[in-house]
Amino acid sequence: LAQELEKVKRAREQREREKEEFEEERRLLEREREQMAFADNAKREDEFQYQQSKQRAFIRHQEGRARPIDLVCASLTLFEDDVPRERALEVELQDPMEVFHRLSARELRELKTEISSYGELDEANRPFWKAMAHICDSKIQGAVSASSGVHDEVRGDIVKMLAGKSIAQLG
Repeated sequence: LAQELEKVKRAREQREREKEEFEEERRLLEREREQMAFADNAKREDEFQYQQSKQRAFIRHQEGRARPIDLVCASLTLFEDDVPRERALEVELQDPMEVFHRLSARELRELKTEISSYGELDEANRPFWKAMAHICDSKIQGAVSASSGVHDEVRGDIVKMLAGKSIAQLG
């Protein structure tokens, strides 16, 4: 009788362990489903934000108040498969490099922020946006150097020449 009771006790403990393992596995599966749903929602949100950004850029371009990033976006939409013919005919293809001309350092920094934003949202054209960001960084450095009126190499020579001199020696 004692052996029978011990056997039943072990069988009950085994069932309880199996039930706990099953519950843990169910919780893990549920957590995975929630994570997948969250990732899917995040991706849909990013796609929505990207489409809205493109729409705003298109509207500003149509109304004649386009910002530099809008010109790039408008040209880039011509290469998309799902562009309606009417919209494609309204967009004028422009060289992306043209957006950098005549921009101040502040405007270039704003453009860099917008380029980074598009780069995060537009997965299909991420290499393009990354290249544009590098070009923009280069233009920002050039604009900052140009705003001081002295080229970096010349500035280095001037600093070396004046280093260690007193005000009397400079006067």
